[in-house]
Amino acid sequence: MRTVGYFNGEIAETEDLMIPALSRAVYFGDGCYEAALVVNRKIYQLENHVNRFFASMKLLKIEPAWTREELCEILKSLVAKLDSPTGHLYWQADRGTAKRAHVFPADTKANLLVFVNPAALADFFREIKLISRPDIRFEICNIKTLNLIPSILASEEARKNGADETVLHRSGVVTECAHSNISILKNGVLYTHPADNFILPGTVRHDMLNICSKKGIPVIERAFTLDELRSCDEALVTASFSMIRRAVMLDGEKIGGRDEGTCRLIQEAYKSMVEALND
Repeated sequence: MRTVGYFNGEIAETEDLMIPALSRAVYFGDGCYEAALVVNRKIYQLENHVNRFFASMKLLKIEPAWTREELCEILKSLVAKLDSPTGHLYWQADRGTAKRAHVFPADTKANLLVFVNPAALADFFREIKLISRPDIRFEICNIKTLNLIPSILASEEARKNGADETVLHRSGVVTECAHSNISILKNGVLYTHPADNFILPGTVRHDMLNICSKKGIPVIERAFTLDELRSCDEALVTASFSMIRRAVMLDGEKIGGRDEGTCRLIQEAYKSMVEALND
């Protein structure tokens, strides 16, 4: 299939898929999602993505209608139907289909929506530009919720300003980006925001911390400020589809460029992990 769409057992091309108007995802965004990279028809870091998905469902008090094993089999079977060997896999769960009411509906089952689209791997070494904006999101950013309006607005701000991503901050303290995590290198040490309720615990961030551990790069999990970002040796932005990118501009001013060796070491190690799926 050119594209693969799935809703509660029904399979069709993504653009032909039908979902009910009374799905709580439609009128409340009452659900959570995941997105994973497909390489050589294999799902990169599937276990980590599924674990985070179930963690989000638990925090939202959504009862899954499938086990972890059943979900993994559904996802793998849909990826196998895609004509392209590389692509982007997305799936979401919502609380079910019911008449609109703020309280949880009784006797409903969670809906599962999945789509897989062909996509080439991103450039592992592309440099990017950032802008900064206040973090106006709520305080449950550790849940991969469908409610992404602040991130959408921040991403559009970046596009309008000729940048690739928006760094979010709370009174000058950096949390993450609109749809990525951000970390910095300073004097050979990687600094990254703790995995608390102010950031999503990114799977690529997780990989990067493991790489640092194996390569002997010290890691300190603490929040850093915009001023520290401006004076960092390197800034690394991580996300599933865009890999580990080196940021070179923030609000129109140059940043980083003082530890390209360590930055490249991390990027090369991550590239090897992803490309290992081709074996």
